[in-house]
Amino acid sequence: MSINDSGQVVGYSYPNGSSRATLWQQGQVIDLGHLGGTATGYTDSEAIEINNRGQVLVQSVRVVNGVVLGRRTAVWEQGGLRHIKPPWPDTGFSPVLPVDMNESGQVVATGGLSGEWPKALVSLDGRSFIDLNTVVAASNLKGWQLFEALKINNAGQILALARWAPTNERATFLLTPLPKR
Repeated sequence: MSINDSGQVVGYSYPNGSSRATLWQQGQVIDLGHLGGTATGYTDSEAIEINNRGQVLVQSVRVVNGVVLGRRTAVWEQGGLRHIKPPWPDTGFSPVLPVDMNESGQVVATGGLSGEWPKALVSLDGRSFIDLNTVVAASNLKGWQLFEALKINNAGQILALARWAPTNERATFLLTPLPKR
């Protein structure tokens, strides 16, 4: 659940036996929907975060016989959900777990293809995710792999976990965007 400075609260409710991303504001309960439908199996959803612009970070989940088979990330604003696409072909079975969103609508998440180590992801445009390992200079990572994004602040700084593959040692990285030229 999350609350913004206007007192809008987001989370989830169970109106018909499945979880639904929900916004509570000024005494109203608003169902934010989900991505897909019965044809795709994405019938459950959960609101993760709301910013002061009223944008809501939503996770849509595909559940079959009580087992989660896929996750997708979306942003709800102005009455509709917009899917944020992963940086790989979207098979519907590769999970993307949304984690945080800042006031600009930039989103951090963790995800990956089945059988691979997860990756720290960022969406700067609210439409597609980028693997943070591909945008940070290799000389700055020095062999570390960013595998989990934790937070993003309003300056665009990202807190991420990384692992050193040879020993599986872990560390936290603070990623700071370069100034715009």
